[in-house]
Amino acid sequence: MIARLFASCQCVPVPEASTCSKEEWLQNGSDDTLQPAKPLPVETAPLSTAEQDVAPLSADAALEASLEVPAAPRQPLPGEESRICPMSGIAGLEGVCPFAKPKNKAKNKKPPKLKMATDFLFDDGSKKVTLTCRPHMTEHWATLETPDTSTTEQIKKAYKKMAIKHHPDKNLNDPEAVDRFQKVKDAYQDLQWVETGELGFPWDENPEIQEIMTGEQAMKAFGGLAEEACSTDPIKAQALRHMAKCATEVKLLMWEKDEAGIRECWCSALCLDDKSGATHIVKAYRRETS
Repeated sequence: MIARLFASCQCVPVPEASTCSKEEWLQNGSDDTLQPAKPLPVETAPLSTAEQDVAPLSADAALEASLEVPAAPRQPLPGEESRICPMSGIAGLEGVCPFAKPKNKAKNKKPPKLKMATDFLFDDGSKKVTLTCRPHMTEHWATLETPDTSTTEQIKKAYKKMAIKHHPDKNLNDPEAVDRFQKVKDAYQDLQWVETGELGFPWDENPEIQEIMTGEQAMKAFGGLAEEACSTDPIKAQALRHMAKCATEVKLLMWEKDEAGIRECWCSALCLDDKSGATHIVKAYRRETS
């Protein structure tokens, strides 16, 4: 069978290579002249919308995809905590690995403001002791330009005044007007629920009894003033003591009165924490019958 195939084949002589120039070949060419081969059209399916949106891969990216190399874990952003898995040693596994813990604490990160609101009451008939703690929100009072002894109606009037003053429509050429207007709105949002005098701290009105000290000094001097009230809830009392002790500055006012066998004492303290910027007002009242 193979012999028959070879016998049927005819040998065709191969023409010698042409030595003419390109111009001569083009001018003297005929129908028999060899023409450059044209590429055959290749039918391809149209790309889908999703495929059209995908950018072509670079050589390195295509190689990495072909090798199925897992992508590197996300690196922490500047100021973000870096977490590391103790098993694999890979960082950036927060939310994936339950054992991932902070590798190092973020630097220059300001702690969130502490907002503590608590009440204590002790009353056995012959002795009454109360203790309250509230966030003073000093920056909100300054934003509305109204004193902390303002009534609810006065706070509302101050809000309308400052909102009109800092409204972006009235300050078209001031790029910071939007931020100031937002601060005014935030201040009113928090202060509109404050009861009259609840956060009042008459510091300027009582210069003769003003005292300034650190948190530790205040705890040593006046920590036992409301001891009976704190005993009603030791856990909350411990948190309150920690807040007061960590205060970098405490402004303190104290009044005393002793009449007809009844001794009364009022104490108001404004505790400022420079680290977080939080400010709390603590008020204590003690009445004893001799």
